[in-house]
Amino acid sequence: MKRFVFTMLGIYAIIIWYGWFLPREPFQVPEIEIEVIDPYATVEPETLSIENPSWVKPMFQEHSVTVTVYHAVEGQTDDSPDVLADGTRIDVTKAGEYRYCALSRDLLERWDGPYAYGDTVWLEGAGKFSGPWIVKDTMNRRFTLRMDLLVDVGTRPYKFEVATIWREI
Repeated sequence: MKRFVFTMLGIYAIIIWYGWFLPREPFQVPEIEIEVIDPYATVEPETLSIENPSWVKPMFQEHSVTVTVYHAVEGQTDDSPDVLADGTRIDVTKAGEYRYCALSRDLLERWDGPYAYGDTVWLEGAGKFSGPWIVKDTMNRRFTLRMDLLVDVGTRPYKFEVATIWREI
């Protein structure tokens, strides 16, 4: 045991000796350019050019769409009106309370669009239907730039030609 301890002490002594006495390059402090800005100086508007760097993403994503409404009945959906495209089961008698919507395929992430199932989108320009809606369903492939709002059976049909949907990114 003593032999092992003395061997280890010898190894540590050699490591410390070489680490302490070996020649090294001198440490150099990098020079830093400091520019002092006067907070009271007036700035000309032409000199204020704010560039948007590539790493800064926009805060909102906006699209102009046509908005219509649909009911959870077989004539306006597939053969299972109580199951939405993302797998959510609903009570068809309370369809309007959920505030779920369907988007056309060109707007859905599954088909390389910007929105995904479960996203909350804000609708503007659709009268009493304006406000937040949750994306849960898909429209028929013949539609583009459209949003379909799931409403209660008996709600009269609406169509808003120009409305805006957006979400925070």
